[in-house]
Amino acid sequence: MTVGMLVNAWLSHSFGQRKTFIVALSIFVGALTMASMAPNYSVLILARIVQGAVAGLLPAPYRTIYKRR
Repeated sequence: MTVGMLVNAWLSHSFGQRKTFIVALSIFVGALTMASMAPNYSVLILARIVQGAVAGLLPAPYRTIYKRR
């Protein structure tokens, strides 16, 4: 998650906080859907790894977008 937060800083600076948040949230929801419909354990583990990798991108932009309103 720490590595994801460091990557988030670079992505937010390069592409914008809102765009980074929307893409990260979309990938997270896709992985969540994939995990919920996993036909076997290997697909489930892969989906959970993707969720964990993207989870580091979610917290910081969420706080920033919330504060701007």
